[in-house]
Amino acid sequence: MKVSRTESEAQYRIGTVCRLTGIAPATLRAWERRYRIVQPGRNPGNSRLFRRADITRLTLIKQLVDLGDAISTVANLSLDSLRKRLGNEVFTTSKNTVAPAQIRPRIAVLGTDVAALIEREDNPGAELDVAGTYRDRKSFEKNAGRDKPQLIVLEYATVQSNDANEIRTLLLQSGAAQAIVIYRFGARSALRELEKSKFILIRAPITFTELRQLCIASVSQKARGVPELSSAVPTRRFTDKALSVIANASQSLACECPVHLVDLIRGLTAFETYSKECIVTNPTDATVHTYLHAASAQARSIIEQALTHVAEADGLHPAASVSERGPS
Repeated sequence: MKVSRTESEAQYRIGTVCRLTGIAPATLRAWERRYRIVQPGRNPGNSRLFRRADITRLTLIKQLVDLGDAISTVANLSLDSLRKRLGNEVFTTSKNTVAPAQIRPRIAVLGTDVAALIEREDNPGAELDVAGTYRDRKSFEKNAGRDKPQLIVLEYATVQSNDANEIRTLLLQSGAAQAIVIYRFGARSALRELEKSKFILIRAPITFTELRQLCIASVSQKARGVPELSSAVPTRRFTDKALSVIANASQSLACECPVHLVDLIRGLTAFETYSKECIVTNPTDATVHTYLHAASAQARSIIEQALTHVAEADGLHPAASVSERGPS
């Protein structure tokens, strides 16, 4: 029997649910069809809308399945039974992860209502590390980069398809890994476009508890996905000219390692630039390309260190021509 819910109770679209729980959309649909694992509501456009309780339930089930339980054995357990099966904890942890209850996400906020929501709390910092609350975009752009948030929370009265580019720009300016978009109205085409960019969408109004849970779930899921890297782009040790000098000088040596290292650095530098351009031009996943940009830059820096060591050992003295700023 389908559960009747108001729109204020059923706020989360399937794309957001899948990102927060780590369940693939096709898997979630199959679990719904075979086991009636959750019973989402529907909006007037017939899109499925999930409650916070659905996300909690799906997260518990996903973790049990990951630990080896068959979906058929846990699909119809009550929420209390699921928690008990995980040792009376909402989330399980491994040696390399942190329990969401212990996570205190660092956020920067842009929007009048959401800023007021946080400021009304007696002690919001106990559960969220609020780096900054901003009511206008100019202030956000000026300060968010210095705030170094993990997440940015953006408020929109309405969302349009072209808002995805603006949100990607705000992500880049802030250095955050993810954006939570709180909106009041939006066409289905616009919401689908934002979901393609992997932003987390939730319809207003929202309580502080819901915001806190959403931030914690987002950071927890991020920890299980793309690895964290420093956002700083290492300075290039060698100019293109210096690399050519080393490669040409190495031709007279029996060891060809310097030549191969030069080739690796050139390739990584090129990919570093390419991945940076993808962040701007590719409308799919800014987070992944930000990670690729940082990873390629740090890999390039490691190989540059190796080249410095090898070149000096071979008497090539590479330090004579360095200090060119790398792609940033």
